[in-house]
Amino acid sequence: MRAVVNSFPLIFLAKLELLDLPAKLFDEVYITDAVHYETVVEGVGHEKPSL
Repeated sequence: MRAVVNSFPLIFLAKLELLDLPAKLFDEVYITDAVHYETVVEGVGHEKPSL
């Protein structure tokens, strides 16, 4: 099964240290270039807030 993921779940899965979960649940996980930019490029250096 395939999944397309936007930035919201990726950010919160990262905060929960569960970023590998989509890869475990789906055969393929797609993100757009814009989502990659928002979560990886713009997200570099952001402090990880405690939950």
